[in-house]
Amino acid sequence: MDAGSIRGGADRLGLEASVLSRQIQTLERELGVQLFLRSARGVTPTDAAAVLLSYARTAQSNANLLKAQLEELTSAKRGLIRLAVAEGFIEPLVEYVLRDFNQAHEKVEVTLTLVSSVEAVRMVAEDTADIGLAINPPPAEQVLVRNRRARPTRLVVWPEHRLASCKTAVPLNELLHEPLALMSPGYGLRQMAQLAGYVERASLRPKYMTSSVAALKLLVRNQLAVTFMSDAAVESDVRRGELKTVPLENAVFNATEVQLIVKSGKTLSSASQTLMAYIDQHIF
Repeated sequence: MDAGSIRGGADRLGLEASVLSRQIQTLERELGVQLFLRSARGVTPTDAAAVLLSYARTAQSNANLLKAQLEELTSAKRGLIRLAVAEGFIEPLVEYVLRDFNQAHEKVEVTLTLVSSVEAVRMVAEDTADIGLAINPPPAEQVLVRNRRARPTRLVVWPEHRLASCKTAVPLNELLHEPLALMSPGYGLRQMAQLAGYVERASLRPKYMTSSVAALKLLVRNQLAVTFMSDAAVESDVRRGELKTVPLENAVFNATEVQLIVKSGKTLSSASQTLMAYIDQHIF
């Protein structure tokens, strides 16, 4: 279901498609339900497949939690934590949170997936991530917001840019003739830029689009474009004198919020709770 096809699923598992197809048919016989509708165009998952997938994800999450709890009883401080993080917060997360966390939890494994805020919500809701860090994420019934903080979005320019030394907030119409770099559609920063432009009737058309915050920074450092980011995303770049941030005169950008999210009703391991405490301390 995740891969979208038998062939895609087989490739991920390192199996032949025919082998995986037979295994699915065996599972269907054992459960007494049809999991996929087969046609010349491929396979379509049934409602039963969605129920089974939800059960499988919950079972895997519970197994991971049990393993972590048993290992914690031995004081080995082992375990696995799955993070889904908006890329704009990867630097403070690594430089401050994970650096300090690792000193006390060297044997805890951490998987770090850089995603859009929408994808972070989906992963937490589906229990494929234990903790999410997102920018203005959409609300979801299965997701609980553990912490939130206002993080205004700034204009990011190179140090010699004409607006770099601006002492007042910059209106959007001042940027209409600037080459602009934005995140790809689906990312929170892109959605905010579209909403901000709509509110002020300013057409913010990007010259460059990317799914990488690192690429946005490179475009600005090489004086090819200006962009929008939070202070946290460019803190180290500003400290080194490579980039400058300028406040924006826009209610949408000034209402940006970062949220720490988890799955509603889920019991987190002790290590996960400790990591969230570090995130609270350094990011919120």
